Amino acid sequence: MTLLSLKWKILALTSTIFAVAVVTVGILEYQILVDQQAAAREASHTRYLETFDGLLVKSADDLRQVAKSVLFIRDIETALIKKDLPVFKTFANTLWPMISFEQDIDILAFHDEKSTQITFWGEFQQLESTLAKASYQAISTETPFTVIYCQQSCTQIISVPVQVSGEIVGTISVGTSLADIMLGFKRVTGADIALMTNLRNNHFPEGRQ
Repeated sequence: MTLLSLKWKILALTSTIFAVAVVTVGILEYQILVDQQAAAREASHTRYLETFDGLLVKSADDLRQVAKSVLFIRDIETALIKKDLPVFKTFANTLWPMISFEQDIDILAFHDEKSTQITFWGEFQQLESTLAKASYQAISTETPFTVIYCQQSCTQIISVPVQVSGEIVGTISVGTSLADIMLGFKRVTGADIALMTNLRNNHFPEGRQ
C-alpha cells in the first residue's frame, strides 16, 4: 500500500511538473510572439515615418523651386522692395493662373522685411497669421521655413527669404495641399495615413529646410 501510494505521488508530481513546463513554454512562446509583433509594428511605423518625412522634404524642395522661379519673373523683386501693387496685380492677372495650375500651387504670398503681408493669392484667407509667422521665422533665420496648416484640409507652406544685394527685403511664401503627398504615401506603402494636429492652433511647424 505504501509503495502504491508513493508511485501515485511520483506520478502526480511528474504530471504537475509537466503541466507547469507546458504552461511555462506556452507563456514564453506567447511573449515571443507578442514581442515579434511589437517589433514588426515598430519597424513598420518607423518605415512609414521615414517615407512620409521623405515625401514632405521632396514637396518642400519642389515648393522652394517654385518660389525661386517666381522671383526670376521680371520686376517681381523690385515690386517687393517698393511694395508696387500694380506690378503684383499684373502678375496675378497673367501668370498666377498658369503657375497655380501647372505647379499645383494653392497659395502664394509676399511679405515685406517686417513680415507685413503685401499681397496674397489663394483660397485660404485664414492663413494670414500663419503666413506672417512663417515669414518672420524665415527672415529671422535667413533660411526657408516650412509649416503645415490643417483645418478642413492640410496645406504645406514654405516661406523663402528674398535677398537683394545681400539684404533681406521680404519673403515669398508658396503652399500646396498635402493630398498629393497622402496619395504618394499610399502608392509607396499601400497604407493609409492620418494627420493629427492641435485643434486650437490648427498648425504645427516643420522647421527650417
